[in-house]
Amino acid sequence: MEAKSSSPLRPSVWSLPAGRHGLARELVSGSQRERLLYGVMVATAELGYATTTVADVLERAGVSRKTFYQHFTDKLECFLAAHQVGRDAMMAAVFAVIEHPLDDPVEQLRAVNLAYLSAVADEPAFAKAFFVEIYGAGPEARERRLDCRRELADLLHIWHSSLPGRHPEYRPIPATACAAAMGAADTLATDYLRLYPADGLVALEPDISYAILALLGLPQAADAVAAAR
Repeated sequence: MEAKSSSPLRPSVWSLPAGRHGLARELVSGSQRERLLYGVMVATAELGYATTTVADVLERAGVSRKTFYQHFTDKLECFLAAHQVGRDAMMAAVFAVIEHPLDDPVEQLRAVNLAYLSAVADEPAFAKAFFVEIYGAGPEARERRLDCRRELADLLHIWHSSLPGRHPEYRPIPATACAAAMGAADTLATDYLRLYPADGLVALEPDISYAILALLGLPQAADAVAAAR
């Protein structure tokens, strides 16, 4: 067997031995599914969701059409499954930072933003497919995308509750303010990915952190981010 990558967004095993290999059925099925998820992600990033066909996915996954339909009913189901794997990976990067809090809550916010942007930048196909192309995949896909943004907004609201006594300009805010701030951050990242390669996404961290802090009514913290650029 040939190892491909330890990334959850890429197949852990790319090729299996031909013929009677004696491998467990679960291993073979798992490898096929991983390759299909990777295939739909890469095909969508390259061709756009609307023009991507099942044949395009098969070409990049290296599996048969029969195998595809053993795992998924159609292209959308495969796409949504791939989105879930990617979403889980991005959120894992966020929680890895949250689980080791910094003394300064603003630096904590910036560290979370950087971790998320870095995780997305490390997976260019995921970035293009699920930040840009997902909006053309229909209402269920768009709802999945918005649900991810809502989860991040909830985390932002929890973070904001840690600020009393740490920043003199702090004042309580409604959850909708966090939703608006996260929407602005998401728009900045998505607009960037429409125009530029994903590997430069981390450079947006100061702009995104500034926008969040300013929209949450923390002008002094926002000015400090701008001054540190």
